[in-house]
Formats: sequence, C-alpha cells, structure tokens
Amino acid sequence: MRLNPVIKELSPFSYCGTGYKTRLDANESCVPIPDYIKKEISDYITNTLDLNRYPDDLTVELRKAYGKAFNVDPECVVPGNGSDELINMIVGRLVPHGGVVLGIQRDFGSYWSNAAIFERKAVKLPRLEDMTFTADILIDGAKQHNADLVIFSNPNNPSGSQLMRQEVIRIIESLDCLVVVDEAYMDFSDQSVLDLAGKYDNLIVLRTLSKAMGAAGARMGFAVSTPEITYAMRSVRDAYNVSSLDQAVATILLNHLEYREAAMAEIKKMMGILKNRLNEIAAKSNGRMKVYPSVVNFVLLWLEDARFISDELHKKDISLRLLDDHLLRISVADEKTLKFVLDEFEAIVLNQR
Repeated sequence: MRLNPVIKELSPFSYCGTGYKTRLDANESCVPIPDYIKKEISDYITNTLDLNRYPDDLTVELRKAYGKAFNVDPECVVPGNGSDELINMIVGRLVPHGGVVLGIQRDFGSYWSNAAIFERKAVKLPRLEDMTFTADILIDGAKQHNADLVIFSNPNNPSGSQLMRQEVIRIIESLDCLVVVDEAYMDFSDQSVLDLAGKYDNLIVLRTLSKAMGAAGARMGFAVSTPEITYAMRSVRDAYNVSSLDQAVATILLNHLEYREAAMAEIKKMMGILKNRLNEIAAKSNGRMKVYPSVVNFVLLWLEDARFISDELHKKDISLRLLDDHLLRISVADEKTLKFVLDEFEAIVLNQR
C-alpha cells in the first residue's frame, strides 16, 4: 500500500485544549449569540430546512447576505467550510504543483500544512525581534524566491499586530503573483482591503464569522476576489462544500449586523481589561514576562518559561495557547472568566522560582 510520504511529517490537527474546563486558547468570541437570533435559527431549522435535500450548491442567499453586509459583489464571493477549506483550495488547487508559497514564520498553520500536503515549496520569512513584519520583508522575499503565492494574516495571528492598509496595498501592487490577505481578525481593525477585492487581479481577501460574530461552530469562511479568480475557485471546490445548516446560520447572522456591532464593542471592552491586567502583571514580574501590543481579541506574551506556566495552568483546568518555550497566547473572555484566569496566571508567574 502506498500513501503520500508527506504524511510521515504531519500530525493530526490539535490546536485547542479540548478537555479543559476553561479554554482561552482558540480566539473564539466571548459574546454569545442572543436568544432572539437563536430563535430565528431554530425556527428556520424547524419550519423551513429540508435536511433530506442537498444544500444550495450556489449558496445564493448566503452570498447575497454577505454582499449586502460588507458591500461587495455577491458574484465575487466564495463561501467555504471555514477559512481552512478556502486556504486548501488556494494552496492546493490554484498554486501550480511545486509552486512557491511564501509568508511569515509563525503565521496561521493551515498555510504551511496545506503547502506540505500538496507538495508546494514553503518559504517562511523571519519576523522582526518584536514579532512584527513589514511590507518590504514580504515584497523582497517574494521577488527573491519567485513566489507563486504570498499569504499572510492581517491583523496577524499570533502576534496581534497589523500592517496598515497602505502597506498591504503596496504589497499587492509590487507583486505579480497571487496575494492572499487573511483578514480573519479584521473585525477588530479599520485597515481592511476587502473593498479592493475585485479591483486587483492578483488579490484574494479571506474573511470569517468565527471571531466577532460568534459562529466558530458553524465553520463559515469567505473568499472575495475578481470574477476570474472566483470562477477558478468555484471550479476547483468540492460540490456541496457548505452545509444547509451552516448556510442558514450564517445567512441569519449576516442579516443581524446589530449583533456584530454589539459583540465587537463588548469584546473591545474586555480586551481593555485583559491588556491592562497583563501589563500590571508584567510590571511586577522582574523581566520574566513581556506583553506584545495587540489590536485583536487575543494577546501574545513572552515568558521566561511559558511551558511551565502552561503546565501549571493545566493543573487548574485552564488552557491557553502554548506556542513554544517562551510564547503563550491568551484569548479574551467574559469579565468573570478573565478575573479567574488572570488571578491564577498572576499567582503562578509572580511566585515562579
């Protein structure tokens, strides 16, 4: 029996601390979908949805709702089973075999796992010491390595930093290869280039409903691009790739942008509490902890011994996102959960020997 030899270099996806009672490891929304929207979803499932029928393969109502919500042409929208499926389409089916996929070290892991699976050459450019990167790093690297695809998250995961809109535009205009701007966290910033999708023939913008709109469980991502790239993505996607249930949930949510606005306001309020408390802990840590600036719904920390901190929190049934021996990422949560986690976190960091 022959299998893809790349499999030997991979391991099953396991980013989140499944099994822990308190999880601030996955950057999910801390604002529940309100009851009136849940009822609308429930009523639709009960009275309208026919689960014995295949989904609308053209996702007509969903694309209309997304186009209206974000002022883009519905004909240039490709929904997917989370951004992960869209990344799979782009890296595995648009980039030529053996092509160069270029980005930044410690960006979203799906870029690199798909590059490996589909035998694309992955080039990961180093970050600056403060965990940021610049437009010039990507432009120069893409030209040096003759990239077929440049892909990066903005705002960035896991650093929480961002490139300004004009810098992203400079990347797009400086390169003739495909540029994918993954705006999964753009709900928390005003530097989007979504309005430019369709105006540059080498640009794809990725979005999600997993962060501000509380639909991580619905697995809903969107790619927005030119008619030509949109047609190509529809041609290579799997049939019925978005379930009827997910289409219904996403469409209803997109018709309630007042919930999105309220959720973002609450998340930003909780982020203020989180960042202030973390900075207070860092100030008392005698250099054992550093807080990286963040514009999103999580904060990246440098710790003298991040693995020890993570292990001690696990004993308290708390999971944060451990990246390596020195980097730990913490997602925002409701105020009660934040206080509980940060009290435990502070005690471990300040009493560490």
